[in-house]
Amino acid sequence: MFALMDGWIWVSVLGMILSAAEGEKKMTGVVGGNITLPHPVKNKGFLIYNSANIASVKNRIFEILEKIYTDKISWDDKTGFFTIDNLQKNDSGNYTVDCKDGNGFHDYRVTVYDAAPPPAVRRLNSSDGCLLECRVEEKTELSWYKDEQILNQSSSGLSLLLTVQEQDFSSSYRCVAANPAESKTLPVDAETSCREENKAGSLEGTNSGHHWVIVVSIVSVLIVILASWMIKRKFLGQQRNNQTNTKQEKNCLHSSEPDEVSGLERGDLETQQTLC
Repeated sequence: MFALMDGWIWVSVLGMILSAAEGEKKMTGVVGGNITLPHPVKNKGFLIYNSANIASVKNRIFEILEKIYTDKISWDDKTGFFTIDNLQKNDSGNYTVDCKDGNGFHDYRVTVYDAAPPPAVRRLNSSDGCLLECRVEEKTELSWYKDEQILNQSSSGLSLLLTVQEQDFSSSYRCVAANPAESKTLPVDAETSCREENKAGSLEGTNSGHHWVIVVSIVSVLIVILASWMIKRKFLGQQRNNQTNTKQEKNCLHSSEPDEVSGLERGDLETQQTLC
């Protein structure tokens, strides 16, 4: 019996030595994605996260040992692989698949990253060829490719420039934004981007021109409104003066009529005549 136990101990130790020799495998994932740990547990074993058992398989029956991992960790009874779903940054850490079927254990260092930002390309003003700018919203690795050749690269930045000469317009270009977990590629048709923009200027120049047109239009409308108001005001003032003069003239004509009036009325008329 002791000899049998010693044999199992030696087998376990040998499995640990072989697993350690293989080393820790590094794996990367993206927030919202999933990772499958490629070490099978067919009949019995455990999934360990930072030294804590979080899932187990016994007699081909899968069980979650920590409630927070319900609907997050799954086990494929055909391949024997554990999968971690809906990855978040706090899922980064050390995972161990401990197989009790004789395959030993395997360690995995998992790091979860945000998704790589999507790149966008625009043309800038330049007197030397067609100047293209690849931009992203968050700092990441950026690369410009011509066919399969890297022309320009930045390990961490928000933008990366590339000058394309007219004789190279027909080549295939692409801007790639990447992090350790994934990459996103934007193909660029230099023939279209450079020749069309060449007619109307760069995107920035075009936008600036549009802004000036809008400002000039608004100012012109305000000037027209102000001029109309001033002309109308002047016309109304002249109209009021004409009405006043006409009324005074009528009063003067009426006061000069040779009607018989009383002495008091005659005095008032004389006063009006004096005013006229």
